[in-house]
Amino acid sequence: MKALLRPRAPATPLPLTPRDEQAEVLNLIAADKPVLVTAPRNSGLTTLLLGLAKSLQTEYDLASCFLSGRGLAELSSAQCYAEVVARLTELIPQAKGTAYDALSLRRALLQILTVSTRGIILLIDDMHLAPCDWCMSFLNLLRSIRHEGYLQPLWQKLGCVVGSHELQSIATLDPGATFKFLQRVELQPFTDNTHPWLIKEAAPTLVIDALRLEVRYQERLLPLFPQELKILLFLASQPERYFNEAAIYRGISEQTDGAELGVVNLKAPIARLRKKLPSRDLIHNRRGIGYAFRPVLPYEYIDA
Repeated sequence: MKALLRPRAPATPLPLTPRDEQAEVLNLIAADKPVLVTAPRNSGLTTLLLGLAKSLQTEYDLASCFLSGRGLAELSSAQCYAEVVARLTELIPQAKGTAYDALSLRRALLQILTVSTRGIILLIDDMHLAPCDWCMSFLNLLRSIRHEGYLQPLWQKLGCVVGSHELQSIATLDPGATFKFLQRVELQPFTDNTHPWLIKEAAPTLVIDALRLEVRYQERLLPLFPQELKILLFLASQPERYFNEAAIYRGISEQTDGAELGVVNLKAPIARLRKKLPSRDLIHNRRGIGYAFRPVLPYEYIDA
């Protein structure tokens, strides 16, 4: 990975303060070390991982795949494996494959790494919220591939960063060495004098307020029509989870008659909504599956 972790020219240097966890994680990635970032709540963990994903994509030309444990929480283990491969094949269009268990994920990863000209970094936020059996199986896969010597040239193109607030909820299932191969980076709670770069970015620039029924970006109210607002509130309440148009309609409407759902078409309001948001990538469309809210920038969701 070190050979692939070269900044684009002109390089944008990262801050190298003694407490710069982002630089610390990047150094571990360059050394082919899988990383576990642990932190108390409200310590900027999600912001750190989102910042890493952006830096890896824009400054180092790596394919960074950000996954949220919140989005995986409602899925089965087989669906979690399929979701990982589906997200990777979006980043690497020439790759194909699917997965339903650890073995099929291993095969799919090898195929994706073979055709990819870039290194790939998996960033999984809130790992403790994903299904526990999937977490253990996935981490065991990461640990086992480090011993496959003849495939190391391929595996060295893959990096992984896992973030968790409640590691013990997973670790208690396996008191053995499951987590020992991960290099741990700990975030400290915010104070007035620590993490100045992270504090600046941690303040959410996008506020989705289901209580006041409004959306603000950089303190400015976004002019959303009622239907657009309902769609955003519904998707943002379950980030990273995909819904087809009928499911979205059921979620935002009190009328759920099948006849009504058969003719519903939300493409136009969703297209308008994406244009009004600060980033179109906040609402992701997966063809044939549906739409999902993706936290590609710091945000706050205020529940009703």
